[in-house]
Amino acid sequence: MAKVGFVGLGIMGAPMAGHLIDAGHTLYLYDIKPVPA
Repeated sequence: MAKVGFVGLGIMGAPMAGHLIDAGHTLYLYDIKPVPA
């Protein structure tokens, strides 16, 4: 599987990252605000 990086997860990126993780991809994530306010 592919190694994928995300910078800034936000509203759209978090669900996309979740789907990629569920599909078995390795993700490297960074978000300036790790917990939404």
